[in-house]
Amino acid sequence: IPLAMINGRLSARSAARWSKMPKLISTILSWFDVVLAQSVDDASRLKSLGARAIPAGNIKYAAAPLAVDAQNLASLKTQINGRSIVLFASTHAGEEDIVRDVYKNLSEKHPNLLIAIMPRHPRRGDEIITLLSDLNVARRSTGDAITPSTQIYLADTVGEAGLFYTLAPIAFVGNSLITDPGGGHNLLEPAHLDCAILHGPHMWNFPEIERDLRAAGGSVTVKDTNDLTAQIDALLKDSARRQALADAALAFVRTQDKVLDDVTEHLRPVMGKAGIVL
Repeated sequence: IPLAMINGRLSARSAARWSKMPKLISTILSWFDVVLAQSVDDASRLKSLGARAIPAGNIKYAAAPLAVDAQNLASLKTQINGRSIVLFASTHAGEEDIVRDVYKNLSEKHPNLLIAIMPRHPRRGDEIITLLSDLNVARRSTGDAITPSTQIYLADTVGEAGLFYTLAPIAFVGNSLITDPGGGHNLLEPAHLDCAILHGPHMWNFPEIERDLRAAGGSVTVKDTNDLTAQIDALLKDSARRQALADAALAFVRTQDKVLDDVTEHLRPVMGKAGIVL
């Protein structure tokens, strides 16, 4: 039975670990008729362990924009009522403390500021509510409405990332200012939805996407809480720069939309060997 690896990824750390078991990993990789790696670096690491690897591109680029419920979007826009909204997306423990500091540092300069927190794991909602007990927090999972006095909106629900990326013109993508676990999250989701994207330096789970998006002018790396506060402040004051970031991010993802065609072409010989015509 022909075997193909699609969207293969191997970190430098994992490659180093596997290199200590060369016979085992080379045997496993020899089973694959083709190994389609996400990047040149992934292909190089897989080749070093014995794979016949090709850098075919990351099929995350082929994903459609996240879905948005129009009724929920309209309802939340009415509640927000023109306030400046900044989203902290896919946050992990340790990053909500940063959100609190950012809000307190910016609230005097931007009195109509509303910060939305969309934790990576919604089950952490109770923990986050306790952590932010000194602020006025509305919670989506319990049906709380956003009022003029709401300072933080906790989006502790599942499947609504598209809704909040659409609502917020500025989005910080989490798991990137911490190192435990660290590694970042998918930047392409906000890039599709007109967001000015900020993230921390710890993006090792998405190194090529982070590097290429940043090089295209579609994201900004912040090094710490103070830097994040300053960048959000600047973007809130400068709508032209904010829109330029969002436009660059969207333009970048649109240049990558042929990746699925490239992957399909590499798969044709293997599928043909299995008697399947693409």
